[in-house]
Amino acid sequence: MRDLRGAIGRAVLTTALGFGALAFLAGAGQAQSFDRMVVFGDSLSDNGNLWIATGGAAALPRPTLSNGPVWAEYLAGPLNRFFPVGPINNAANVDFAFGGARSDAAVASPPGLPTQIGAYALRGGRFGASNLASVWAGANDIFQALPAAGVNPATAQAVMTGVAQTAAANVTTAAGQVAAMGARSILVLNLPDIGAAPAFNTGPAATLASYSATTFNAALASDLAGLAAARPTTNVISVDIAGLFNAAIANPGAFGFSNVTQACVAVASCAAATTAQQNAFLFWDGVHPTTAGHALIAATVREYLMAPISAASVAAVSETALTTRRSDATRAFDRLREHASAPDKTEYFVNPYGDVGRAKGGSQRFGQEWKLGGVQFGMTRALTTEMLFGLVGSVSYGSVDGRDGSRVSFDMANFAVDMLGSWKRGGFFVNGGVGASVASVIDWKRKTVGPLENSADSTAWSASALAEAGYEMRMGAATLTPSARLGWLHASSASFTETGVIAPIGFSGRSIDALMGGVELRAGVDLANEAGRKITAYALLGYEDFLSYSGGAVKGRLANNTALPFSTSIGDLRGEGVIAGLGLGGQFGAAKLTADYRASFGKGNNARHRASVGVRVAF
Repeated sequence: MRDLRGAIGRAVLTTALGFGALAFLAGAGQAQSFDRMVVFGDSLSDNGNLWIATGGAAALPRPTLSNGPVWAEYLAGPLNRFFPVGPINNAANVDFAFGGARSDAAVASPPGLPTQIGAYALRGGRFGASNLASVWAGANDIFQALPAAGVNPATAQAVMTGVAQTAAANVTTAAGQVAAMGARSILVLNLPDIGAAPAFNTGPAATLASYSATTFNAALASDLAGLAAARPTTNVISVDIAGLFNAAIANPGAFGFSNVTQACVAVASCAAATTAQQNAFLFWDGVHPTTAGHALIAATVREYLMAPISAASVAAVSETALTTRRSDATRAFDRLREHASAPDKTEYFVNPYGDVGRAKGGSQRFGQEWKLGGVQFGMTRALTTEMLFGLVGSVSYGSVDGRDGSRVSFDMANFAVDMLGSWKRGGFFVNGGVGASVASVIDWKRKTVGPLENSADSTAWSASALAEAGYEMRMGAATLTPSARLGWLHASSASFTETGVIAPIGFSGRSIDALMGGVELRAGVDLANEAGRKITAYALLGYEDFLSYSGGAVKGRLANNTALPFSTSIGDLRGEGVIAGLGLGGQFGAAKLTADYRASFGKGNNARHRASVGVRVAF
């Protein structure tokens, strides 16, 4: 992005992400990885080609047109340059971008996009299946046309419309050439608001410069959509740099900048400062960002590349719906056990409860933590001396926070109903229940770059069918009850699309089906048993796990983007594991008070803690 006639000064962008040699897509639910990067473009991507071509340090103080490395270096690690001229090493990263390059071949030097790509092919350059290409140009076409266009304000916009649209078409053609050479994944970056750069933001050309960049970006989006349609197997990833810079300029402090309007080299104290101090400026010179700006660019590009992996966080929605349904259903069974009235008597209850826990991440899944509270209410009625019926509702609200690499958080409001039945003869009993829940996913947030985050709302629903059988053995004031449980669980999350500046994702719906099984041993004791007053306590120990689990892959695509849809496999959710619990109940006339606590400890250091208190009254 450099005008060789001197109309546009030098500038730079840097990052400090340190991903190494493109090993930057490793993590939960890995959907794609890249082992090599090939770069085409102008000074925003040039890692030293113009510097070498113009005599090195004798002409320019640094290899890059910045106070540090450019975004591609910090994304991919070291990149071989255009020089020395010779055969391409197709196993190494390569950067053919030149400062001052145009999107066309109108001038021989510096080489424009078509010349860069042609030279790469002529020197034996190839693209492997796991290579990533990038194309970023168009600014120099605009810079060089602005002075002449601005002479006649009546025709200036019309002239710059043609320039911008032609440059966008050239960039798209270049991306198509790279695709034709075998590149399967191609980054195409749009332009920041040129009118907001220090070279223009206080001058008369600011409005026309902004208009030109906006026109270029609109044309590029349209042209890339056509390219993606023509090449349905090529992953053309559009990166919104305009949105990033607009956000940073609007809220500089949140991005770590103190100055977003002046060029560092134009302020003596900044020009003479250390790199760290210079990075408080967004712009290095009139049109180029500092190394800190490049860091933002690299982080932004990474968000687009990482979308298939970041998307794995959405599995938490369907999984939270599933585990909440399990908890609601098993908690409803506890209400059956508390019924003590004779036939034709109905007991009504209210039980506030809390539920906190964590699920650790793994090789194909992120971790999460949750905190929720709710209230369970309903009735149980003894139909006969052996038959019991129950109807239970519950309302809960809680928060879920991603862990182990997930940057997602959301709230969930859950509404559930369970219908229960119990048969008991002697000490033997069988309990069964069916239930369903609907949930609102509220305030979904996924952090991206700096203070930016994408947001959404959504819904989920779940269903269950559980049965348990056991035998109650009375031994004086003590009771020992072994039991076994089998249940089917289902949960489905709805599709939704994020809104946000950086790499918003449109998620497809996801469903989970699971068969759970468990065993439990409960020991109870009567602490007091006299007319009008009875106090009991119990302790339990059990184990529960999924006997089968089928959770679909996370599917989606970058919203409003030419990138291909993706499907990311998710590891199975772990079961409850070892369960321990305590409870206390006191009956006083027609009223009964209860309190209980459960803790479960599953594989991978998973843990869950649930507690409730309740009151029930018989009529």
